[in-house]
Amino acid sequence: MLEKVKKLDLKNWRGVGIYILFIFLTAPWLPAIIRQTAKWSAIDLTSFLTYIRVTSLAMLALVIILYMFISQCYKNIFSWFITILVGGGFAFLTTRTAAAAEVTHFLEYGGLSVYIFYKLDDVKNLPYPFERYYKAAFFSLLVGVADELYQGLLPTRYYDINDIMLNVVSAVLGLIFIWGTLAQKPAAVVKCPA
Repeated sequence: MLEKVKKLDLKNWRGVGIYILFIFLTAPWLPAIIRQTAKWSAIDLTSFLTYIRVTSLAMLALVIILYMFISQCYKNIFSWFITILVGGGFAFLTTRTAAAAEVTHFLEYGGLSVYIFYKLDDVKNLPYPFERYYKAAFFSLLVGVADELYQGLLPTRYYDINDIMLNVVSAVLGLIFIWGTLAQKPAAVVKCPA
């Protein structure tokens, strides 16, 4: 079975590595960036956290709608149902977080799982139909655990098992969105966006 699976070309995975590096590099500075931006904009921090939540959800909605039109999934009612379900899931989760930095994690890990899913398109003849989804979710889980362990070592951040669960839920929501928009499309259409 392993001889059927094509080896990964690590050069094609540079983008994923840069994405993960960005997650780790922003971790120590994100709370300070949020506080400083709130100070510069002369908005109290509570209003600014609400602003970040609303802006993040608006950016997510824009990206999802653009994806739906680019991939021509807007014609499929099932895709819209899944999109509304996933968007509602993200909106619900953002109301359950006290820190604005965690709202950015929702977008980071949802995007990471989708990006990994598309990069796994390089591996042909996977033995199970949903193996790309499992591998993308598992790799996102590993990055989420490593990120939280890293945050536990930082003086300005903290480790929280709930954050790991939220990161995983975010990754799974991203994969549910991909599954819902690609469920009605032939496999030949699934290509990695540039």
